[in-house]
Amino acid sequence: MFFRHVVGKSTLKEGITIHKDFEAFFASPEPGNKREITLLFDDGQSSTVTLRRLNNARQHVQLKYESKSHLPLLNWLNEVFEGTRLGIATGEILEFTKITDDVFRINPITYKQDAKKNLYLARAEYYKSADIVKTDVFNEGLFATRMMFLSVITISPF
Repeated sequence: MFFRHVVGKSTLKEGITIHKDFEAFFASPEPGNKREITLLFDDGQSSTVTLRRLNNARQHVQLKYESKSHLPLLNWLNEVFEGTRLGIATGEILEFTKITDDVFRINPITYKQDAKKNLYLARAEYYKSADIVKTDVFNEGLFATRMMFLSVITISPF
């Protein structure tokens, strides 16, 4: 199993928010608590980052890596995801593969890799399942009971 995150500016600077459907994948802590996990990246590098669940109404789960000790990870992210950093590409992906509950390998899926296929992820939109429950999505008399994630694919000019 893996988790894929669409890279944005905050991914390159400070961390990411984990979608609710993947909180168990990361063995997320209780509200108001945090724990350390290790991210393996590039060829043999690693970084210990903070996995925390905020004690707010939505109880967001976040991975944070914004201190000086995270500079090797931040530098790698900014180098690998240059398309996002420079604003010339959208839809680059950071893929997490679980090794243990405390160790994850991260792999990039960049616009350069996707350009070979002439497609890239243009944007991701999230809908609450209640928004489209009993909606005839394809106008075929079939009703969607739950749709959690919709991705829009666009032909790439690269």
